[in-house]
Amino acid sequence: MEILHSALLNAIGDLNLARDSKDLLLATLAEGGKTIAPYHALELLRLVDTLRVGKFPRLIPLQKTQLLENLVNLIRQNHREWVSRICYIFYEETLPPKDASYPLPEGMIRDLIKWVNVEKAQKVREILWAILLRKETGLAAFAKVADVTAGLCEKDPITRNNVIRFLFDHFNPEAVVDSLFEYSMASGKRVPGVVFKRYVSLLKDQEDFQQKKCILERILSTANLDGKEIDLLFSDYMNSLNRFDLIRLLSSSDGSSPRIADLKREGMQKGFFLNYQRTVSSLHGSFGERISRVMQA
Repeated sequence: MEILHSALLNAIGDLNLARDSKDLLLATLAEGGKTIAPYHALELLRLVDTLRVGKFPRLIPLQKTQLLENLVNLIRQNHREWVSRICYIFYEETLPPKDASYPLPEGMIRDLIKWVNVEKAQKVREILWAILLRKETGLAAFAKVADVTAGLCEKDPITRNNVIRFLFDHFNPEAVVDSLFEYSMASGKRVPGVVFKRYVSLLKDQEDFQQKKCILERILSTANLDGKEIDLLFSDYMNSLNRFDLIRLLSSSDGSSPRIADLKREGMQKGFFLNYQRTVSSLHGSFGERISRVMQA
């Protein structure tokens, strides 16, 4: 214990912080000393300092993983307020305000956003996303759509789904879809079809029907999807509609050809099949006939 305590003192002495900030740090570490092992305190100091001075990318993936997992574990072990004090002292050289909305200072959150978007190691990115997307982190207060778009291309489905949910909860659909296409063009990466499928499934409960229709048209006509992905996307969306929404979707108010149907006829996408003359059972014949008449008007 004595050796670790000396290591803490030495670590604080080497920090590029004002004297008053170091005194605050010593007091905060002493306060947590009864419940937090010195080793975990040292790991936290090292993480926050490397983030603050921009040395985080120089660490090897194993070091990054260990430091980030230590942070996550401290928060999960009900040391959130203690962690918050340490982070604020490093970034703002003071304790967090009593009414602070988020446990991490804004500067630290912005650094985490910056590093997750350039990190090469998948495991490290997954932990960074897990920290950023925690509800109490308050990412939405600081991030733009473009800051988190890269997370949609993660291999881990949990990370990817959490990013989709975050975008759906905090940004309007037009901004999200615009950002997806801009990211794809700039990075040369293909946004997985499952991302669009999941996002459209969340949109189905929105009240603005015209907006949903426009978003679906935009995705089907512009996204880089294969035939199977288009089928699944379109089928899932159609299955979510009632009869009245289905008529509205496949018709237009001015009597012109419906835009979604035009996508198939113009060959802009292939894979979903809108056959209005398709035979239906007698049980649903009247509905099918009404749809056909609407489409042929």
